[in-house]
Amino acid sequence: MQKQAALGAKHLKDAKADNDESGAAGVGAAPNGGEEGSESDDKAKVDAIVGLYNSTKSQNGGKK
Repeated sequence: MQKQAALGAKHLKDAKADNDESGAAGVGAAPNGGEEGSESDDKAKVDAIVGLYNSTKSQNGGKK
C-alpha cells in the first residue's frame, strides 16, 4: 500500500508539472457568440420538418 501511495503521489506531482509546462493556464475562455445566423437556420429546418410531418398527417387522415 505504501508503494501504491508513493506511485499515486508521483503521478499527481508529474501531472501538475505537465500542466504547468503546457501553458494551459494561459488559455482564455472567451465566448465567441456562436455562428452568425445559425439560430434562424435551425428554426427554418425545424419549421420545414414540422410542415412536412403535418402535411403527411393530414393526407393520411391523421393516421400514422
